[in-house]
Amino acid sequence: MAPRFAPRILAGFMSLLILSAPLVFGFLSRGSDISTAETSADWRLGIWARSLEVVAESPIYGGGVRVLRSISDTIQGGAFEGDLVVPNHAHNMFVQLWAEFGATGAILLAIIIFMAGWRLPVAHKMGTQGQMLAGVIGAVVAISAVTYDLWNDWWWAVCGMLVILSSISVPWKRARAQRKPAVQPDIPKERAPVALSHNLANNFNLLRLFFAGSVAIYHIVYLGGVAPELTEPDGALAVLASLGVHGFFILSGYLVYASCVNTPSLWSYAVRRMRRLYPAYAVVILASVAGALIFSAEARANQDEVLEYLGWNLIFLNFMEPNLPGLFGDAPISAVNGALWTLKIEVMFYAVLPLLAWALMKAGKYKWAVAAGVYVASELWRFVLTGVGGTIAGPWAETLSYQLPGQMRFFICGIMLYWIRDKRSWMLNAAPFGVALLVVSIWLPENELLRPLALSSVVIWIGLVVPRLFGVTRYGEISYGLYIVHFPIAQALVSVGGAANAPWFYLYAAVTMSIAAAVCLWWLVERPMLHSNSAYRMTSKEVGNILQLFQYRRKPTAVPSEPRDMKMMREGA
Repeated sequence: MAPRFAPRILAGFMSLLILSAPLVFGFLSRGSDISTAETSADWRLGIWARSLEVVAESPIYGGGVRVLRSISDTIQGGAFEGDLVVPNHAHNMFVQLWAEFGATGAILLAIIIFMAGWRLPVAHKMGTQGQMLAGVIGAVVAISAVTYDLWNDWWWAVCGMLVILSSISVPWKRARAQRKPAVQPDIPKERAPVALSHNLANNFNLLRLFFAGSVAIYHIVYLGGVAPELTEPDGALAVLASLGVHGFFILSGYLVYASCVNTPSLWSYAVRRMRRLYPAYAVVILASVAGALIFSAEARANQDEVLEYLGWNLIFLNFMEPNLPGLFGDAPISAVNGALWTLKIEVMFYAVLPLLAWALMKAGKYKWAVAAGVYVASELWRFVLTGVGGTIAGPWAETLSYQLPGQMRFFICGIMLYWIRDKRSWMLNAAPFGVALLVVSIWLPENELLRPLALSSVVIWIGLVVPRLFGVTRYGEISYGLYIVHFPIAQALVSVGGAANAPWFYLYAAVTMSIAAAVCLWWLVERPMLHSNSAYRMTSKEVGNILQLFQYRRKPTAVPSEPRDMKMMREGA
């Protein structure tokens, strides 16, 4: 296994070392006393220990570039008395990375390295070039653990040589040719699920689950008050949840646009969207109302308010009445389900998409200009409302800036991604720039206008370029269910004192119960309501059975008869 997956193992080791640097080098430098240091090795351990104290002061975003140069403390004793405790650098690339950029920079670098390693061909296909590459990587990693400043010219020169070596030595064309998927059998268009071939080979389901999970974790931690520093507007979980919502919109633009242009009629498109979105949504609303009537005497005494909640929420106008009498009045957010505001935006997007798709089709070769116009108009909506529009719209300005016109920039990026879904070389080249722009948009909020383009390039890279990582939908597509059930579950646990009395148990219970509820929602509500050939029902096991069915041959040239074989497919054979 090691020769076959050597690049991935090596990249995984490097990523793990970067992520665990505070723990690894904290363990190595434990108990060190720089005031008694007699050798350079003892001094180095003391430097690591002091640098890790800087990391602890700002573990999420770090202290900024060259923060260690601001330490002017001197050693009070020992062989190095009078010298700086930290001589402008950590004598360790990994520790310095954490001190300057925190967990944010470490995670981004680890992801880039891991994805790059995942893209490398298996070891036996690279031959001696692979051995050369592994040797250079190993040297860089080893020297980084004991070397000087992160910004040393020699270190960047070695990294540059590594990039050049990777580009000219690895037989990329041959590797890409060997990774081309086998020709799939012809499937009758009217019977095939939408975009079946894309669902077989992408990471969209994994991304969807990751985005839903990031929002769920943020809400659970925020409602429980477990780690307030992580849920502040610029906290790590808040930023991750924001990226989760935006990523959802990008994937929705890609997948729903694909459904729209590949569905034979507008009625069929509307029915598919309704079957996918509404049944589970209605069940969650009805379950919340039932819970209020069972457990709240105030709700039973004010049934007109309960009916008002039910009516507004069943038509996605959650902002008209987000509360139920007697429930969660003392919570940080009194809304029964504060995650549902995005569903209104989704439905509005579904409604305008056919018209938008028609306009893009009519634009022909100018469709990119139309898409750019939509993007700019969306950004202007957000910019005006959060700027001069605030004096006109008042307290509604910020809320309105989050609605569909303001979020269309993410949907339109998803649509544009669909247009370039087969241009993998373009995606691969754009991915590093996307990661860089994404970091800039997070680090400097005034550059948020770059986020849709940046995040979409990262999403399409992970979704279509990176080989499929995990078949997360084998036992159910729970991302949507997880998104709509986690909030009321967390609210209920907080209301009974779970977060205050046992915060870690509260986190465990909230996550576990949310996943269990999402699984039940999928198998009992979502899946039965979908068409038998819906792409969402095509878990990896089901897709394998269907492809085997279409590949079945009594004779090499025979074609499966439709009446018998198609009936078997519809019945889940």
